[in-house]
Amino acid sequence: MKNSESKRDFLQSLQKAAADLGDISEEKILKTVREYRSGQKLPKNVAVARSKKKTT
Repeated sequence: MKNSESKRDFLQSLQKAAADLGDISEEKILKTVREYRSGQKLPKNVAVARSKKKTT
């Protein structure tokens, strides 16, 4: 964060989000995130950076 005002705004956003979650357990959150991620498709094409210098 660039300054204390943006840090404060970020923390306020986190506090609001935590209040919105209510009494949801950490276990339930992790399960939901894992289920969501498992349904996501991974990109088929992956770019790999190569060094111009030969390694020995």
